[in-house]
Amino acid sequence: MWRRLGAAAATLTLLAGTALTAGPAAAQDSGGEEASATGLHWGIKQSWRNYMNMFGGTVTPADGASAEPEPFSWPERESTFDPGTGTGTVEFGGSVSFAMPAHFIWDFTFADPKVTFDGDGTGSLTGTVGYAFYGTADNPGQTQEPTEVVFADLTFEGAPEAEGGHLVATITSATLTEAGAAAFAGFYEPGAALDAGRLVFAVPATEPPPAPTVTVTPSAGLDPDGAEVTIAGTGFAPDGNGDNGYRLRIGPDLDVLKDPSASGAYQLDQAIPVNGDGTWRVTTTVKAAYTGGDGVARTAAATPFSVYTFAAGSTDTTWDTVTALTFAPSTDPGTGPGTDPGPGGDDDPAPTCVLTPANAAKGDLLWGLRKSFRTYVGVGIGGAQGNSITATDGAVITDVDEVVRDGVPNPAGVPTGAYRFAFGSAEFTSADDFTVQYRGTVTFSYPSHFFTFVLGDPKVVVDGDTGTLYADVELRTEEGAPSEPVNLPGVALANLDLAGAQETNGGGVLSARNVAATLTSSAAFGGFYEDGAELDPVSLTLGADCATLPGGDGGNTGGVGTGGGNAGAHLVPDVQFRPQANAGNLAYTGLGSWPIYVGVTLLVAGVALTLLANRRRSRA
Repeated sequence: MWRRLGAAAATLTLLAGTALTAGPAAAQDSGGEEASATGLHWGIKQSWRNYMNMFGGTVTPADGASAEPEPFSWPERESTFDPGTGTGTVEFGGSVSFAMPAHFIWDFTFADPKVTFDGDGTGSLTGTVGYAFYGTADNPGQTQEPTEVVFADLTFEGAPEAEGGHLVATITSATLTEAGAAAFAGFYEPGAALDAGRLVFAVPATEPPPAPTVTVTPSAGLDPDGAEVTIAGTGFAPDGNGDNGYRLRIGPDLDVLKDPSASGAYQLDQAIPVNGDGTWRVTTTVKAAYTGGDGVARTAAATPFSVYTFAAGSTDTTWDTVTALTFAPSTDPGTGPGTDPGPGGDDDPAPTCVLTPANAAKGDLLWGLRKSFRTYVGVGIGGAQGNSITATDGAVITDVDEVVRDGVPNPAGVPTGAYRFAFGSAEFTSADDFTVQYRGTVTFSYPSHFFTFVLGDPKVVVDGDTGTLYADVELRTEEGAPSEPVNLPGVALANLDLAGAQETNGGGVLSARNVAATLTSSAAFGGFYEDGAELDPVSLTLGADCATLPGGDGGNTGGVGTGGGNAGAHLVPDVQFRPQANAGNLAYTGLGSWPIYVGVTLLVAGVALTLLANRRRSRA
């Protein structure tokens, strides 16, 4: 008996030194075609499997493990892997049992492997190992109950990568640990090469970060003369907005809430001191009325106050919160916030809205460009069939200074009034130093005269009593037109003279009406007009966010002069853009007799045909 056992042990030892150590290449071979199914695809050690096959051993996958695809596939159970850090553990199920009674290997079972990623391209493989060797099947000489051990040290081919909706990691090498060698009953030495492998596992579900929340205690029934409140927040990621962090502001709902330069509009504006766990706390005193650093008085009675949080210098709204504040009624209603004691009262009236560099936020521009040009396109020479004037992108055509014939406005059905351009942005320093960008596009089309003229997004720059009007100008010409196309974005189109304008500045609104304008870029009109030509006067408004523009927030500046200084012979462009040269004087006189106008039209047509015939002969 002992002689037979010794022979078997010798054979086993021999195999451990030969077949079981078939070399690194064999040990690294995964034993089959590259696996792609979800799970761990790993064969423990190829030389061990070869040994079993060579001497008639049995290999039994169970509990979900499979030999298809080769060598073994272990099903995924759960994962704590974090793609953000590249660390975590993926757990697999199943077991594989090996037995070779002829060599007194009654059982060797490897089960429930776990792969741990350390985040640096290395990791470890843990498994539950049990065995029974030598002796007899009923009374083995060496045993181990199923025990979880760190079986192998691993290296990976980079971090797990996304593939087909899963994460895939390749094990490039696996070496037996001391605990693993002991679990193998000493068949192999620590450091022995095990199989390489591959694991495919589900992308772990990530819990959404907690939403930021803010509580204000107390937030209702506050003393209007001053109440201490505690503002507490949770769920604010400490590094969620980089170095810019978060801001806390208290005051009314203003358009400039997130403007870094508008801190003076609020009674509290400060950075939020976020702790490492995403919490923060601020204690402050709030009042129902205050005058901000911008010099504007504000009351909760007029515009309710709230506590605001937001990501500083960012458009990310994740961190935006609004918590309303309410104040108790004043104990002295006659002099409470927002009240006016009236004549004879002891208190000063509530300050009015004041336009400041921080709150310029609305306005409009009313301008007709040049009435003679509007007449030329909107009434036409001998009719305006096919002509059009349209306003888009924030511009509208008003009924201010419309062309009227025989008491009929817009006689050809084309709108000919001045144009109102919407507010875009502003840089305001003072009443005589500001820039306003307006929005909107007006398009003039005269197909029979081969052109379309586009005026867009005017900008007014004022410095003292002078200014400049800029605009995007495009002249589109067709074959037959004597001028080349023109495209001048942001061209200085007109000089402005504010010395004779009607100016007002109050209630948070700056207005300038009937500002004289003269052309500075004849190129913008393709030579229609010369530099210095008088354009329609300009009327503009610029208002604070707290102001009401004349005629409502839409504005109604009015005040555009009728006809301006562009009457007479300069009604229309030079002869090259109209059928004949002398129609302008008659067309502009405003004669109420349409028969005369028709006669002129016929004359125009005749001259045009003559010019056309001469042109063709000259070309021939």
